[in-house]
Amino acid sequence: MGSAPSQQAVVAVRDIEQDSQINDLQSDSGSTTAQKKTRKTTFVEDKIILPGAYRIWEEADDLARNMKGEWLELVLDQSKLVIEPITLIFENGFDACAGIKTTALKCQHNSLMSTQVSMLKQGVYKATTLINDRVWPNDKVDFTFNGQPYQLQGFGDISETEIVHAEDGREMLFHAVSHYELQLIDPQGDRITLVSEESFNDTFIQIKFVGDLDGDNKPDFIIAAPRDYEEERILLILSTDTDPETIRIHEATRQFDC
Repeated sequence: MGSAPSQQAVVAVRDIEQDSQINDLQSDSGSTTAQKKTRKTTFVEDKIILPGAYRIWEEADDLARNMKGEWLELVLDQSKLVIEPITLIFENGFDACAGIKTTALKCQHNSLMSTQVSMLKQGVYKATTLINDRVWPNDKVDFTFNGQPYQLQGFGDISETEIVHAEDGREMLFHAVSHYELQLIDPQGDRITLVSEESFNDTFIQIKFVGDLDGDNKPDFIIAAPRDYEEERILLILSTDTDPETIRIHEATRQFDC
């Protein structure tokens, strides 16, 4: 039997402490030094629904009962992200593996999520192209956003490496990774930890979108970060939810273990 998933229709908040390197400018000498600082990360598990079927273990899991009001759908369309209203149409089903009823929100092809996150507004948002959408340990990915330089860095341990085939048939390297961190370095040299995971079970992160969703001219991120091959997990990271002390990450998960 499958295990009960995280509840999506109920607000859930969990805090963790993670170390981030914050570069403090020394005004007297003009030099830059890195100092260790703890940044509190708050994961918020509400206001985001992923495409696909949700198992109805209890009433709180029934999307039709809990998705009320106006929702927006985020759809990837080549080099842009389209955010538009979604009509709430639900499809009932049955999960034979778990032996339980399911419900799903009918979504468009390439839909990333449906949401009521208040800072997201209807519109078309340009996507910033990265040379790699998977940042493995020891990898660095440079990109320019609104004329400013940024860098993504991957940290962690690699225990195994194999050649796998991507969806388009291309061969690619896949690593078994533990103690992973994905950090963003901004134009001032400050580091923000976007992803921090102890381990992955036959999965890894993939950056789905980089662009300005909250109108502050800084990059926001949508990252797929499943910790297991029977989990779907999306992180929505808005720059306006980040300050030197805290980072607030909108998280949505969907389980399909058997």
